[in-house]
Amino acid sequence: MPTYRISQVPPDSTKSRRIERRSHRRFELELELRCKLMDSRKVFLGKTCDLCSGGVRFQVDCHIPVGTNVELSILWPVLLGNVCLLRLVMRGPVVRSGAEGIAVQRISYEFRTAGAVADQNSRTQLQEVSRDIKPAGCATGKKNVA
Repeated sequence: MPTYRISQVPPDSTKSRRIERRSHRRFELELELRCKLMDSRKVFLGKTCDLCSGGVRFQVDCHIPVGTNVELSILWPVLLGNVCLLRLVMRGPVVRSGAEGIAVQRISYEFRTAGAVADQNSRTQLQEVSRDIKPAGCATGKKNVA
């Protein structure tokens, strides 16, 4: 079963002193993802850094140029009906790409089922993660690697 890391950037972080210009509230979540390049169908594995209703910032082990259309498949930390795994599938263009990650603007999204959870430990772990989701401050400063 995958593990998740959810945290909030401390208010005294130098990056959190920036003026927030985004119109959507962001949540810092580290979730497994698959990134598919729509023009070449290449697939890369990575992790999200933060996400909101307007898009997602993530890390993969390659450079993806601005303007590239991608499809992201993100393992969601909440079970459907307490038994079924979900994936958030998001499509859109890369709007930023650099050392702090790759940012994709959401053009479309949907939730898809991804199979049943077999044991109670996995179910409990996902429930604990979903209770701890908090708003994100700003970028973590990680390099663009998985």
